[in-house]
Amino acid sequence: MALLNVSADKLFKTSLVILVCALSVLIQLEDNFLENFFGYAGYTLIDGDFGVPDWVNVSKLLDVHVVNFEDLAGVGLDERLPTLIKQSPVKEWEALKKWNPDYLTKLMPVLTKAKFTLTGNNVFVYEDNNRMMRLWDDEKYKEYEKQHIKPPEERANIDVAGMGTVTLSSRSVEDPIKFKGIGKRMLELHNMSTADFFATNNTVQWNSLLNSQLGSEAMPRDFMYVVDDPESTPTLADFTSNIWVNSVGATTGMHYDPNHNMFAQVYGCKRFVLVSPQYWNQLKLHPLFHPSDRQSQLEFKSKGYDGKVNAQIVDLYPGDLLYLPPHYFHRVTAIKCDEANFSISVNVFSNSRAKALSDLIQNTEEVPIYFVEPGYFPNPDLNLLVGALGLYIRTLVSEVTDLSVKDMIEHSIVQERYMAQGKLSSALSCKDFEAAKCPSILVNSEEFIKANDTIAETVQSQAKEKAKVFNDSNLPRNILDMILADTIERIVTLVVSLEKACSCLRCIAVKS
Repeated sequence: MALLNVSADKLFKTSLVILVCALSVLIQLEDNFLENFFGYAGYTLIDGDFGVPDWVNVSKLLDVHVVNFEDLAGVGLDERLPTLIKQSPVKEWEALKKWNPDYLTKLMPVLTKAKFTLTGNNVFVYEDNNRMMRLWDDEKYKEYEKQHIKPPEERANIDVAGMGTVTLSSRSVEDPIKFKGIGKRMLELHNMSTADFFATNNTVQWNSLLNSQLGSEAMPRDFMYVVDDPESTPTLADFTSNIWVNSVGATTGMHYDPNHNMFAQVYGCKRFVLVSPQYWNQLKLHPLFHPSDRQSQLEFKSKGYDGKVNAQIVDLYPGDLLYLPPHYFHRVTAIKCDEANFSISVNVFSNSRAKALSDLIQNTEEVPIYFVEPGYFPNPDLNLLVGALGLYIRTLVSEVTDLSVKDMIEHSIVQERYMAQGKLSSALSCKDFEAAKCPSILVNSEEFIKANDTIAETVQSQAKEKAKVFNDSNLPRNILDMILADTIERIVTLVVSLEKACSCLRCIAVKS
């Protein structure tokens, strides 16, 4: 469609002249004009796609919500959307003028915790050494077993066809199993010289609670506190502040936090790769009881994986503040800018409704008594317990999520968590599964209901009560699904043990 009777060549030359004139005017305007006009001054990514893994599809930077701090007073934060906040009180922090590697070295000559990557890919993956699947060697396990785990003759057992002998409720959820996993991923050093930390050529990370002097230089921070329940009365215990120091290239692997996260950049720059919770079952999270739960196995993906997860990117410069909602996935890399070889940041975690629900649901005291008391049923050898387990899980899933039982269990848990890596799958006996060997009372809840109508009524009633707790939380559906998957893993593991959990899950999903 022609709007003007002008040749294409003349139109191009005219447009170029106008553009040059416009740029010359913009250069003379105040520094924050582009920031105010476009919403974000750093639209051009620093150093291209540095820190962006090949398993994400990256959308435009401006998809991240951008707002000036003063405008938040009227609209508040949307707890479902990451938000880049400009012109916040972070700009007034004394830390922005003082903090650099030399200053931190003088102020804190010794670090209490420094981490070095051992995997060769510069990615840090948090490891919780209280998890059942922590990487114990045989000697450590024997010592732990002698002190904490009851001998076999004191346990209640059921011989479940196709699953072998199942140990009931004899193992705490904190008890380890002899699981070798994929090897330790990072080295943690205590009492390391700060000077050595900054002098190393390795990719390193240090995080700790702010001490009194550093904390006073990053004040105020109360504007970083997030309260999502207006009827609650929060205390300082509901908020946790941390300082993060990373060498350029250091990357914290893709993960989510159950809390609200306000992240302030003080020195150097950081790149966040963000993934919405709606893609949670594409990220292949570690199993609940793995030391690296809440984190994506794609950081250690096999070469054959060719999937892509939709993501956003945002770069933080000194003075920027980023809000991340609970359960929003993020991968964070220190990137080089203004000749800075290190990044220094401060964040505040605030408790959330999502965390409160997860803590409540995961509490062992909230699990129905017949799943944690081996002698509850008059004759456990009749497999009443596993029949009740199948009915409880099916009822819970049907009441909470739009996903089918098969999609939730076989796809979102078994395939995406337990079978995402060969070593995990082998250790948890997932690959050797044979549906034909599943006990019929576990596969077919109708059979269980017909034979045990009174017990079945109790099981269904309690599952519906638990579902009501989920549904009354008013949390986004994808977050409820994530917490539900963890709940299913926990209950099944409590009943049949971690070694048999995968087989049991697959049996529940067979005819669902």
